[in-house]
Amino acid sequence: MSRTKVIIPVLVILILSFNLLLFSQEKAETGKLRNFMVVFDVKDYTSHVKSAVTYFMNDILQEGDQLIIVSPLKLVGFSPEKLSGPREKLIKEIVKMLKEDISRGQARYRDTIKEMLQSSLFLGISYFMNYKRDWA
Repeated sequence: MSRTKVIIPVLVILILSFNLLLFSQEKAETGKLRNFMVVFDVKDYTSHVKSAVTYFMNDILQEGDQLIIVSPLKLVGFSPEKLSGPREKLIKEIVKMLKEDISRGQARYRDTIKEMLQSSLFLGISYFMNYKRDWA
C-alpha cells in the first residue's frame, strides 16, 4: 500500500477528531444532545476504518447522542438506547457491516467499469465498421 493511501485517511481522522473534540466540549458546556452522521465513502477496507470507528465510538460519542452511518450501500441509524449497549459489541457490528458493504460496493464498482469498457469497445468497433464502409 502506498504512503498516500495511508496518510490521507489518517489526516482526515485527525482533522475530524479535532473538530469533534471542540464539538464535544460545546455539548458539555450547553448540555445539548448531538446527532452525528458519519459517511464512509471508501473503496477499499483497511485497518484505518476500524481505527476510525473505534476512536469515534470510544472517544467522541457520548451518552444520549444519536448516530447515523452511511456505508457504500446503505444508511443505518442508531438510537441513544442502542448506543448505550456494550461499545465493543457495537464496534464489531459496525466494522463487520462496513467490511461487507465496502466489499460489495467494490464489486459493483468493478462491474460498472467492466460494463462501461464493454460498451466503449462495442461503440469503437461499430464506429470503425461504419467508417470503413464509408470509405469503401
